[in-house]
Amino acid sequence: MARTKLYLDTRAVKDGKPAPLKVAINKKSETALISLNVFLLPNQWDKKAGKVVNHPNRLFLNNYIAKRHIDIDTLLLKLIESGEIANMSALDIYGG
Repeated sequence: MARTKLYLDTRAVKDGKPAPLKVAINKKSETALISLNVFLLPNQWDKKAGKVVNHPNRLFLNNYIAKRHIDIDTLLLKLIESGEIANMSALDIYGG
């Protein structure tokens, strides 16, 4: 079974610089990260709620992020329903 979650990727970002927001696809022990082309400071991301906060465009960004996340989850459901996901890696799922 594969699952998704939103992930603010601060690994290679210097303090005070925006980090890319990504959707992580996890399948077994593999993870694929899909960039959403959204960049946020850590204080602009509420990890627990999965929402943009303290950002002037938070309403637009939250709607955009929700749509992209739903699109990816819908793709996962179609792959599960068809049985195709069984032989796919996390990278294969979104065309990695």
